[in-house]
Amino acid sequence: MRRENLVIEDARLIFKNFTGREERSRTDGRVVNMEGMKKFGVIVPEDIVDQLVEDGWNVKILAPREEGDEPAHYLSVNISDRFFTPKITMYTKRNSVDLNMETCGQIDYADIISADVVLEPASQPGRNPYLRDLRVVIQESRLDEKYADYFGPEDE
Repeated sequence: MRRENLVIEDARLIFKNFTGREERSRTDGRVVNMEGMKKFGVIVPEDIVDQLVEDGWNVKILAPREEGDEPAHYLSVNISDRFFTPKITMYTKRNSVDLNMETCGQIDYADIISADVVLEPASQPGRNPYLRDLRVVIQESRLDEKYADYFGPEDE
C-alpha cells in the first residue's frame, strides 16, 4: 500500500459534503451519507489510476453522464480531525480564509475556480483516504467584488 500522501493539483471536486448533512440515494432512498460525516470526491487523473489501484487506494468509477463519454475515476475522501486537523484554506482575489471543521461547510456552496488537495492514505487497503490539505480558489459574486474594498484598510 502506498504510504506517502497523494497530491492532486488542479483537482476537480465532486459530491461535496463539507457540512456533513445526511444524504439519501435518489434511486432507492437508502442513506448514503450519515449525518455528521463530512466528505467529498476528487477526480483522479487517468495517468495515475492504475498505480493507485495497485497501491491499495479505494478508486471508484464514476459513470458517464452523457452517452459516448468515458467513465471517470474518483476517490471518496473523509474530512475529519480525529487523527489530525486538516488544513483548509479558501482564497478569493483579495484575501484568504483558513477554515476549520465548523466553517468548512462554506465550500459546499462555493463556485470553485481551482483546487489543490493532499490526501492521507487510509491505514488499510480499500478504505477512503483522509483530507490532509485543501486549497481552493473561489469565484466571488459580482456583489462580493463590488463591496470588497468598501471596508478595506483605512488610509495610512
